[in-house]
Amino acid sequence: MARIEYSKKIGAETDNLSFGAEGFPISVEGEAEYIESVLKDERSCSFFCMERW
Repeated sequence: MARIEYSKKIGAETDNLSFGAEGFPISVEGEAEYIESVLKDERSCSFFCMERW
């Protein structure tokens, strides 16, 4: 959920991404499925970094 909310924030701040203020074009359920598929595949990884403020 944090990734989706963060994508909405940064999507509204720049035109240099493939999405805008609507965030990633994926539902919470879709994001959960994606994370599960990455965890199951030993050749896959996903990185997400966020600055704490």
